[in-house]
Amino acid sequence: MNSILFLGYSRLVQRKLITAARKSGFEQIEVSSKRNIEEIPNIDLIHKGYEKALERTNCNLVYVSMVNSDHGRWVRKVLESGKHCIVDKPSFINEQEATELVSLAKSKGLLLAEAAVWSNHPQIQNLLNAFESGEGKRVLAIFSMPPFEKDNFRWNKNLGGGSLYDLGPYFASSGRLVFGGSASQVSAKVLAFKNNVPISFSVQGIWPCGGSLIGYFGFDMEYVNRLEIISEKSHATLNRAFTTEPDFVNSIQLNQKNKTHTIECPPADSFVCFIEEVRASIEINHINVWHQKILDDAKTLALLFSATNQEQLVSQL
Repeated sequence: MNSILFLGYSRLVQRKLITAARKSGFEQIEVSSKRNIEEIPNIDLIHKGYEKALERTNCNLVYVSMVNSDHGRWVRKVLESGKHCIVDKPSFINEQEATELVSLAKSKGLLLAEAAVWSNHPQIQNLLNAFESGEGKRVLAIFSMPPFEKDNFRWNKNLGGGSLYDLGPYFASSGRLVFGGSASQVSAKVLAFKNNVPISFSVQGIWPCGGSLIGYFGFDMEYVNRLEIISEKSHATLNRAFTTEPDFVNSIQLNQKNKTHTIECPPADSFVCFIEEVRASIEINHINVWHQKILDDAKTLALLFSATNQEQLVSQL
């Protein structure tokens, strides 16, 4: 598999994904945009319009990168065209949409993966490896950032904006990584709104194993990006857990029996790590694990929306 099509020329595609795809060894990189774009650096083919791109491309892997409310409709079209599909987080706007599209992907033997790329960075596995298997754990998570630009779609509720959609996936995937599966209980409160859009929330999730995750997520405060795990024997802290620049040398602070140890984490590109793992999964036909991740996180997100008395968008499928 040597080619990939980006459906949507988002800022993420421009800033991160084209470079990551090239570093991952893709020889043919194509982009489709609704805008008239004559030339894009490092791109082999530009398509005008999404429909025409899916009709004309020979790429077997498509990455959907557009506003959240459009994910479901275009993921369906990608899968119906017989192509493997990656989609930005949040993959879908409600649990029903996630279930329907995972079912479609399974019926066609296609990969469908959500780009929760932070979890593919080697530092996350280093963090998890600091604890013994079966050890009871508690998790603290903070992902806070200053407000986005005024024209950002995240301020528009109808486009799937707001902190529950944008940052909720970090809550869901953090719990899944540490405890496995989806949350069984979620209590949460929206802390601030802007233009009727939730922009920050606090949350506690309980997983069936008894594990607990407490977190704050929002785009109305100073930048903080941290994941902590506590057990009977250890306490580990990882800053820059959710977004890490490719050249950033990170470290985990591990406290055990009142002694602090530092675990060095070599630099890595989360997007490259993610794309390479997806590519390998397709090549060995190990795709069901990606489907289950989407289903687990969709269930947790549904509980988060319910706990905050916020309605998820209605599917346009």
